[in-house]
Amino acid sequence: MLSKKSINKIFIFVISIILVCILSFLFIKKSYSKITRVVDIDKIYENIFVNDINVSLLSIEEAEKKLDDKLNKNNFKKVIIFIDNKKNNEYRFNFKDFDAKYDVKRAVKKAFNYARTGKILDRYEKIIKLKKNPLKINIEYSYDLDFVKKKLNEIKKLSFIEPVNARLMRDNNRFIMISDKNGFFFDVEKNLPEVENLLKDKSSGKIELIFKEIEAEYKNKDLENIKDILGGFSTNFNVSSKNKNRNINISNAVSKINNIMIYPGEVFSLCKILEPYSYENGYLKAISIINGKISDDLAGGICQVSTTLYNTALHAELEIIERQNHSRKVSYVDYAFDATMANNYIDLKIKNNLESAILIESYINKNNIFVNIYGQETRNKSRKIKFINELIETVQPPIEQITKDSNIKKDNRLIIIRAQPGYVYKLYKLIYNNNNLIDKKLINTSFYNPIRGVIKIGE
Repeated sequence: MLSKKSINKIFIFVISIILVCILSFLFIKKSYSKITRVVDIDKIYENIFVNDINVSLLSIEEAEKKLDDKLNKNNFKKVIIFIDNKKNNEYRFNFKDFDAKYDVKRAVKKAFNYARTGKILDRYEKIIKLKKNPLKINIEYSYDLDFVKKKLNEIKKLSFIEPVNARLMRDNNRFIMISDKNGFFFDVEKNLPEVENLLKDKSSGKIELIFKEIEAEYKNKDLENIKDILGGFSTNFNVSSKNKNRNINISNAVSKINNIMIYPGEVFSLCKILEPYSYENGYLKAISIINGKISDDLAGGICQVSTTLYNTALHAELEIIERQNHSRKVSYVDYAFDATMANNYIDLKIKNNLESAILIESYINKNNIFVNIYGQETRNKSRKIKFINELIETVQPPIEQITKDSNIKKDNRLIIIRAQPGYVYKLYKLIYNNNNLIDKKLINTSFYNPIRGVIKIGE
């Protein structure tokens, strides 16, 4: 049996063990609490740097803002100036235009995620080591090459200088040569390395644009043989004062087509040259034929210019792409020889189907419109052409519209609109060789509307 003294010793030992356990537990608890306070924070751990910028104890949002302010905002202010010596111009783009930036989000994510995974003691150990060995993260920097090329191509469009073909003019019955001019375009690929170097160095700078020269398609020598009249035609107009506006329109249109060059393969659109039909463009209201009726319209009279040009083109044997006859016969040419115009939906289009350029000359002498087409004559001298029209069909007008009118004496008839038949005509080109007819070609088929008579009878 244990003595009382032994029992006391055992008791003291047990109590000591318990106290040690309690103290150890309290110590461990306190230590663990300290560890968790260090590890479980919603901020970047202390002594972590991004490109020497301290992001310690910052939230993700705070760190991103700090890096953006110190890196990207300053970087975006940097400018590359492109110098265009051809147009004496400058094009300025900042680094943001090229999407040149630091990858702030990725760097902050890397800083925040340091020591976030694994056992808590291992994480704590990593965090403690930061005091002696700070973590330094290198932030990634990049630019978007597609953005760079896109902006350079914008400069390419703005700096482009189109080559100008040589052209001729007629003045005082002589030819004047206007020399060709070469064009220039910005060579993106040659300038690209210099742009990339500035972006990589994160440096502002100036770059002189490198251009490539574009030769004009038609040079002076290509026009030296343009001296022959390939086709000519004239029409007469009334110079009386009542036709003053019409004559102004004719003069305006004649001046607009004078000295127009058409190069091989090109299609000439008369509408594009004469538009817009407005007061601002020199036109006035004058008599026109619209849908078979005579009325005042802006640019009335220009159809006589298109008709004169059409016949000139026929004699020059150019290709007629588009042409429309009037709805009624005009006074200045016979059936099927006319060519009308109407806003932008009825046009006269002529293609230069020759191997050399041609020049349109147009002018007014007294009360006549003259249009000539100059080029290099290649047709055989023994070959001649002539144009004739043939009546194909006569179309009777509808039954007259007859109404009674008490203001007219009984049984008297007042003709308001005189009935007229319509016609279908064909225009042919006759081709002769040594005065012998060798071919007959259909040029156009023209339909002229019949006109319904309107009569009033007294009652």
